[in-house]
Amino acid sequence: MFDDEKLATAPLERVAYRPAEVCAVTGLSKTKIYQLLMSGELPSRFVSGCRLVSRADLIQFIDGPQQGPARSRAGRPRKAVAP
Repeated sequence: MFDDEKLATAPLERVAYRPAEVCAVTGLSKTKIYQLLMSGELPSRFVSGCRLVSRADLIQFIDGPQQGPARSRAGRPRKAVAP
């Protein structure tokens, strides 16, 4: 059914990431990633004592619905920048 030679040489695709790897992949800070994990916005699981974020959950989080217009830290909508 499977070609054993192809299977042995095919690179494995990651199915889960540790929080530090999520930072590297997304460009978000470690603090922000842990805030998202603790709030449940970014789902995770513990496997043998390691917190893992599934690739599917990470993609869904990144590609998920937008939460409205971007806001500044002061809570005001950001000004549009002219091209």
